Amino acid sequence: MHRCFTAEGSTLVTDLLQSSFPVKEVLASREWISENQSLLSDTGIPLTQVTPAEMERITTLTTPSPVLAVAGITEPALPERIGETELVLMLDDIRDPGNLGTLLRIADWFGIRFVICSENTVDLFNPKVIQASMGSIARVSVGYRNLQEYLEAAGSSIPVFGTFLEGNNI
Repeated sequence: MHRCFTAEGSTLVTDLLQSSFPVKEVLASREWISENQSLLSDTGIPLTQVTPAEMERITTLTTPSPVLAVAGITEPALPERIGETELVLMLDDIRDPGNLGTLLRIADWFGIRFVICSENTVDLFNPKVIQASMGSIARVSVGYRNLQEYLEAAGSSIPVFGTFLEGNNI
C-alpha cells in the first residue's frame, strides 16, 4: 500500500510543498516549472515535465491544471483532549466530498487548526475533498474519532455548541 494522494492545481500544490505533507513527486508543465523554480530548488522532490496531452491523461479534473503532486498520507497531530483555549470543529456524518473540502476551507479561514470528523465522514483524501479544500488541507489537521467518546474525554468544563438542520434559528 502506497498511502499517497494526488493534488492538482498551482495553489494547492504550492501549499502542499510548504506543508508537512511529504510530497513524493511533482508533474508539471514546462511553464509551471520555470515560474516556480525557486519553490522547487533544493527540495530533492522528483520533478517530471509533462506535456498538456500527458496531463490530460492523468488528471481527475475536467480541465487539466499545469501541475499535479503526489503526496504521502500522514497521521494528523490532533490533541488527545480538547483544551479550554483551542477552538475545534467537529463534523458528524459529512458524506459529500465537496462539502467536507468547503468546511475545511471555512475552518482554515477562521483560524481553526483542528477538525475532528466522525468515523462515518467521507475520506479526507478523496480527490474531491482535496480539490474543494483549495489548499486548506495543508494548514488544518484533520482526524477521525468516535465523537461521543472524544467529547466525554473532554469533560463537562468544555463548552460544546451544535448545529442541526431541524434546530431553532438563533
